[in-house]
Amino acid sequence: MENLLKELQKRGLGLDEVVFEHRNKAYGAYQLRHDYGSNLSKAMFIGIGLFISVAALPFIFNSFKSEAIIEDVVTGPPTMINIQKDIKEPTPPQAATPPQQQQVVNTVEYIVPTPSRHVDKEKPIASTTEINDAAIGIQTIDAPTAPSTYVPITPPVIGTGNVPTVPTTSTVPPKDLNAIPSHVDVEASFKGGVEAFRRVIGENFDTSEVDQSGVISTVVTFVVEKDGSISNVKAKGTDADFNREAERTIKDIRTKWTPAKLDGESVRSYFRIPISMKIE
Repeated sequence: MENLLKELQKRGLGLDEVVFEHRNKAYGAYQLRHDYGSNLSKAMFIGIGLFISVAALPFIFNSFKSEAIIEDVVTGPPTMINIQKDIKEPTPPQAATPPQQQQVVNTVEYIVPTPSRHVDKEKPIASTTEINDAAIGIQTIDAPTAPSTYVPITPPVIGTGNVPTVPTTSTVPPKDLNAIPSHVDVEASFKGGVEAFRRVIGENFDTSEVDQSGVISTVVTFVVEKDGSISNVKAKGTDADFNREAERTIKDIRTKWTPAKLDGESVRSYFRIPISMKIE
């Protein structure tokens, strides 16, 4: 390989000339390979130039800035400036005292007469009763008497009025253990379900007691007691004979029911079952 490169250098030929010998040199690959070295050099110089330009930008910007103006600053301890304003505190308003009215007291003039040669008409001396009822002074003053006012006293009302009654505590009436509640937690059930109960009715029903033929229906209601027994059996239908036989059949069933439950206790409950039969 080294000998080949030396031989090419002697001839003044490059590696590209050997690769593209006897080929179309106008093809783009030849031109790219031929100009690769010069393009790489150009790219390197352009990159270096851009890096230097970016690095020099801060220095260029600082050269255009104006110099900061430094002023002399007086140094020393800080001084506090007290600014006082003439602030007049509002004085609380004083309560106006009503003028004291001078009390007028009933006064009786009492002057001891002085002896004299010329006897003038003298005023009569106040009697002992007048002196006891008034104060002694140099002038007789009749104090105004306060008008007498009559304040009626309302007597207490004693009678049978609206006297508030003491509330009495309400007592809860005792719970009727035989009452049938309107709703229960668990419905009454027959062993095997309603279909088993229908099957027992069909097996014990005597159709010979019914004169009418065809499909006959009735609705039977009864009460399931707390012990599981049945009471108050009533049938409502169009055929009286069919109703009586339905009542008899249900009353004769001895298998007890599971009673209904309310709050965990056995209670009485109603049960309703429709019965239909085809009698030929």
